[in-house]
Amino acid sequence: MEHPAEFVVMQFARPGGNLLPIAMLLFDRSADRLLVQGRDDFEGIADRDDVEVLRSFIAQLADESEQMSGAAMLQELEDKLSNNVRITERQPVSVDDVQWALADLYRQHVDPGRAGLSKAQTAG
Repeated sequence: MEHPAEFVVMQFARPGGNLLPIAMLLFDRSADRLLVQGRDDFEGIADRDDVEVLRSFIAQLADESEQMSGAAMLQELEDKLSNNVRITERQPVSVDDVQWALADLYRQHVDPGRAGLSKAQTAG
């Protein structure tokens, strides 16, 4: 059965101001759970030093989402992120299978050039 959720795209601001998508966050409102799927491939998005920081940040976010309420995590990100890492405004979506929805939204908004699914980092 479908239920309400919200998604945001996490973006990295490259020097010069281009915003590039690096992760999909899906907030399952009924379960108060935040699911995170980050990029595997940062080629052309960030330099090597930034790549390590971004990968670490996304992994830490996925780990923390297992221990915190999804609503609290998303609110904290909205309040604190700025400068190089940002998130978009929340977008409503109806989901049945949250894992499938996360992967589908990731393909649409973060990595539209990749045909296959990549492993989702999820909380839960």
